[in-house]
Amino acid sequence: MEDLIYLALIARFKANEALFTADGLKPVAHFDLFKNQYIYPELHHLYKRPALFFEFNDEWEDKDDKSQDGTIMLSVHIELENYGDSADRSKNKDYALEIFKYHRYINALIHGFKSPVFTRLKRLRGQTDQNPTNTNVKVITYSTRVMDDSAWQLEQKGLIKEPLDDVTFTRVAHQPVEPTGNRYVIGD
Repeated sequence: MEDLIYLALIARFKANEALFTADGLKPVAHFDLFKNQYIYPELHHLYKRPALFFEFNDEWEDKDDKSQDGTIMLSVHIELENYGDSADRSKNKDYALEIFKYHRYINALIHGFKSPVFTRLKRLRGQTDQNPTNTNVKVITYSTRVMDDSAWQLEQKGLIKEPLDDVTFTRVAHQPVEPTGNRYVIGD
């Protein structure tokens, strides 16, 4: 499920790059699953910013034997350069405040987006991540509902085999083994 959401969102951002460029902003340059890239950059490959990192958490409820309904929480980490000073009399205040345009445009592309696989993504909360240095990071969390019937589908394709109903098990009496001087003896 998560892979379908991830790929659909990347395609949506790439198809809508003009939203950013029409307002003089750089389109999102890097997409990845969140693995603490901006917290521990020395452990990761270099990447360009603006960057979006996707983090998924999910909860599941049984619908029947072979399917489940799930709620997926998607946290989108928006990492931007931090070259501007947003102080009141700063010469580059306008540049520094472009972060808010990014947040608005990114939310506009995610909130309400849906597909045949997942319901409308709903924004739940946003918070500034205080961990990064030399970048601005905002984390916006969304929720969506999905239905997973992959067990049923794989079974229908014959890829999951059910145990045979007509197999019988019989118990065989244990046959004692003569000691050989060893403390432990494995019987045949």
